[in-house]
Amino acid sequence: MVLANQQYTLVGFTEDLDWNPLQFVNALPKNRLCSLCGLVRKTTALLPCGHVACSFCYAQCKVADGHVCPIDGQNCPEEDVEWRDFSAENLLNREVKCWNQQHGCTLVMAASEVPKHFHRECEYHITTCPRCSATVLCRDMGEHARASCNGHAAPREMECEEKLGHAVVAEILEGVRRAVQEQAQEMKELLERACGENGTLISRLSEVSQSVNSLMESVRQGIAPVGEISGAAHHLLNGVNTLRDVVSDGMSAIKKQNGQLYQVRVAIEGVKKDAGASTKKMLEMQERALAHADRNETRCDFIVPVIGWLQAKAMKDGASEYVHKKRVYLRGYNISPGVMLKKSGENVLLGMRLKLNKGDYDDHIAWPFQHKIRFTILHPDKGEDKEVVHNSCRTMEALEKSALASNQFAWFEAFDLGDLKKDGYVHNDTLRITWEIL
Repeated sequence: MVLANQQYTLVGFTEDLDWNPLQFVNALPKNRLCSLCGLVRKTTALLPCGHVACSFCYAQCKVADGHVCPIDGQNCPEEDVEWRDFSAENLLNREVKCWNQQHGCTLVMAASEVPKHFHRECEYHITTCPRCSATVLCRDMGEHARASCNGHAAPREMECEEKLGHAVVAEILEGVRRAVQEQAQEMKELLERACGENGTLISRLSEVSQSVNSLMESVRQGIAPVGEISGAAHHLLNGVNTLRDVVSDGMSAIKKQNGQLYQVRVAIEGVKKDAGASTKKMLEMQERALAHADRNETRCDFIVPVIGWLQAKAMKDGASEYVHKKRVYLRGYNISPGVMLKKSGENVLLGMRLKLNKGDYDDHIAWPFQHKIRFTILHPDKGEDKEVVHNSCRTMEALEKSALASNQFAWFEAFDLGDLKKDGYVHNDTLRITWEIL
């Protein structure tokens, strides 16, 4: 079994390996792993308190009169900080496992050889079967299609609760469709039978009408023999009696058909009722799936526009702010993310603006809000993102559940806007921001 503490993410060694987690056969020395971000970089600082900070995180430890460890708050005089370099050759020669290990690849190789093996040699890449949604090794797809693929199989439960909801809906709709088709066929047969019987009735009525017309014609001409008139009258009476019988039979058939049509209508209403109940159940499943997704989402990305205008307003009025138009759910909290700019002498400082709103899951999450927030400014061209992790203050009123209806918000100072512009983070008068609730 793979040990979780032997998986590391490298940064600054090679482009092929950077930011891709590697599973090392042997654990790396703890003094090579940043205590703050958990990444492995070329240069690390061993702080007097015993914690380790990479060069990137150490720069964020700076305060007005030196450096302070953000984990325990201990001062870190520059002369007491021990800097160490991690040899790229040493690291890249260490044994690691293939990125496809979880799919069956057992090869162990030097870290520098992983990209070549993964992209050119590894036979354990996987894909999803478009017919049955099963996860299959690419090399086994032909055998899977011939031997074990079930094109009508339901999506795997582990895929996603949303896919399960779609399968339920499809099954319900198919059942409704079959029931309606069966009832419609029965109605069609009944109507065809009724039309056939009505056709017979119309045919007999037509014969009687012709007899009456013949009789009237004979009387009008006055030349029909009395015997013929008597015969015609007798024929007419027979026709009337026949018509009475046919009408009686027709009325009985119509009454019977009405009863059958009522049964069909009752059956259709039952199908509609069952379909409504099934649809309601499906909607409840979808709502639970969406609620599960909302309560497990941790990250929000957005763009801050018109940086120049916000800076000018802050210099003029002392402060300005931007609030992301769309409220988001992060770990179940309904949050309005944004930034605030504050004037500080001749400079403008940019920090995180947090507003908690009333949400759908307030009774199921912890209060006050205590999560750490990683506030990151993304560089448009380079991978040199700036980030800071804020600790929530339990005593801050804006983080209490009782304060959700007020206009209070939390403000955390972070970056100098002038430095961000100088380093190229402002592009086309915009800043790219990422929030992550830890």
